[in-house]
Amino acid sequence: MVYTGLVKILLLLPLIVVGCNSQQTPPTSPKPVATGTYENTVLPISKKFCWKCHSGEKPAKGIDLSKYKTQADVEKNTRAWRRAGREVSGNQMPPKSEPQMSDAEKKAFTDYCKALPRSE
Repeated sequence: MVYTGLVKILLLLPLIVVGCNSQQTPPTSPKPVATGTYENTVLPISKKFCWKCHSGEKPAKGIDLSKYKTQADVEKNTRAWRRAGREVSGNQMPPKSEPQMSDAEKKAFTDYCKALPRSE
């Protein structure tokens, strides 16, 4: 009798432990990590490949990337940078008729943009 009760408890123990652990939040996939900072990595790439068209009094598509001089400037409008990252990642920018980013530049730019939080 005692042996049967002990077996039942041992069989139920894993269910109790699993039930207790089900309250925990499931693991989330890690966010992409930005390589470098805006000022020393992304800003030079942006100046080299984007500012020719996306700066000045009449920037292409109304997107003036030259106004983002610091990380704080970027954080005010991460939506624009997340979109820029998608455009570069999808090979839409820079245009084929313009100089292209190296693989390392493209990766640094897109990783940075993907790691930015969504603007509200």
